[in-house]
Amino acid sequence: MSFLLNAQGLSKSFGTRSLFRNISLSVRERERIGLIGANGIGKSTLLRIIAGLETTDAGSIGARRGLRVAYVPQSDDLPPQETLRSLLLQAMPAATGSSEARSMEAGAAAARLGLDRLDEPVATLSAGVRKRASIALALLSEPDLVLLDEPTNHLDLDGVLWLERQIASLPSASISVTHDRYFLEKAATRIVELDRAYPDGHLSVNGSYSTFLTEREARLAAQQQQEESMAIRARREIEWLRSTPQARTTKAAHRIEDAHKLLNDLADLRDRNRASETAGIDFAGTGRRSRELVTLTDAVLKADDVVIVSGLNLSLAPGQKLGIVGPNASGKSYLAKAIAQEAPLTSGVSRAAAGLAVAYVEQERPLQDPKQSLREALSPNGDTVVYQGRPMHVAAWAKRFLFDRAELERPVGTLSGGERARLSLAQQMVRACDLLVLDEPTTDLDIATLDVLEESLLEFPGAVVIVTQDRYLLDSACTLILALDGRGGHAFLADTAQWSVWRSQDTPVAVAAPVPPSAPKPARAPRLTTAERRELQNIEQDISQVEEQIQALERDLERPEVVTDASKLQHIWEELPRQKERLAALYDRWQELEDRKEAAGKPRE
Repeated sequence: MSFLLNAQGLSKSFGTRSLFRNISLSVRERERIGLIGANGIGKSTLLRIIAGLETTDAGSIGARRGLRVAYVPQSDDLPPQETLRSLLLQAMPAATGSSEARSMEAGAAAARLGLDRLDEPVATLSAGVRKRASIALALLSEPDLVLLDEPTNHLDLDGVLWLERQIASLPSASISVTHDRYFLEKAATRIVELDRAYPDGHLSVNGSYSTFLTEREARLAAQQQQEESMAIRARREIEWLRSTPQARTTKAAHRIEDAHKLLNDLADLRDRNRASETAGIDFAGTGRRSRELVTLTDAVLKADDVVIVSGLNLSLAPGQKLGIVGPNASGKSYLAKAIAQEAPLTSGVSRAAAGLAVAYVEQERPLQDPKQSLREALSPNGDTVVYQGRPMHVAAWAKRFLFDRAELERPVGTLSGGERARLSLAQQMVRACDLLVLDEPTTDLDIATLDVLEESLLEFPGAVVIVTQDRYLLDSACTLILALDGRGGHAFLADTAQWSVWRSQDTPVAVAAPVPPSAPKPARAPRLTTAERRELQNIEQDISQVEEQIQALERDLERPEVVTDASKLQHIWEELPRQKERLAALYDRWQELEDRKEAAGKPRE
């Protein structure tokens, strides 16, 4: 396959803030690239540079003569007064024929691309329909290269599956900036990650997203081993540099220069190995032991006389994770509010445990005052945040969510979508709760932060309700999925595979919850005691401390003053095996507790 585009040495900064440096990227015919990276790393900016909408500070882009590029931004820019039919006619390649024939051709194109409501003004359409229309219009222009910035945002699951089919059947190449890991797995033939952890500022791997994960793990492990090897060499050179001046004659001047270069290279490698940070997300539960937190019985919920759900029976207990899915405008967010006791049922009974504490993370994440500083938003009552009963300085709290101390006086109105998402999580996490409700939490979050979010949800002791279209999150973090059909029907499902089968039925039937509240609970392995859970929480820190002690002892064995001191040497040779035995015992105990914890969550065979 020949090249469509070749970018060399691209760099971009805004003021003193550097997004990326010396990025080189080529695109071949029919190649489907998934572009990923942390929030604020410059993915969208790079896409705009390739589209010719943004200038680069350095570097150049060479493109094939006559290359046709279509760009779809995160937020649609469709003219609100136009109809989809008129936009389709404008986007279609020029052709002869009557206006009636061209209108019919536009209708056929719309049917092929899954569009309806062709004669309604764009302003009256939902965000999901406008997003699908923006993508369809870009594809209809028959480009050689399609640039998609967060194309799955605002799409429901049907829309995401539609997008996967469209991308897979494209005769053109594409670059998609996205955090949807299932989309990356199914629709990408190459993954490119922007990250300062890599020597070239990015890592490019041919293959699916799972192939990329394997390659990235191997690459970062190799970098870590390289750092350890360089550190040993550097310690030897430092000892030599500290030796007497007589040992450093002019004949060894080159060795002094090499030693300084080695130390600089080591510092650079350490910076790169520590460059990829993730937000420290850890929701706090109240420790409530109630068996049922929220119960809905024969619930009917309507909005503007449209039935969202009818005959719903639901019971949420601590530890349960409920995912809510459905088409756009099916009322998922309104149902989540009803479960959180923030919206009334039309009919039926809703009961909540006495004193139920609810934390609600909204989809829109509104700002009370855009001029408010980040410091004030994180800690309205001073410079101290109280988290899990412990005081913490606001700067340390901000760092958990990847905000630097220098950003504390920054107005929150200038935050990006991903930064605003992290701020919203930080504001809710200081509240201990029994029920955590997250409305589209994955929007604008990078993949590394999503991984941490999933782990935190799995560890959260209370109940969780998640409204999301992210299939990976649904399958990895949810114990049950409540699917809405958009017509008042619903079903309880185990995973997105069951949802795919259920939604494909012409008339989806209601499916009851697999284990209703009154049904006997399956026998489970004994749970960890309070002391054992506390031991499990602390054991990883104990392991890290012992590993550091072993490393320190091994470093001491290389020091000249220790090697020449018999008593110190004897002490180390005795202490080192003891610490290694202790480390092995800690690992065994950690594995035992983890196995019992996992077994306690599964019914016995």
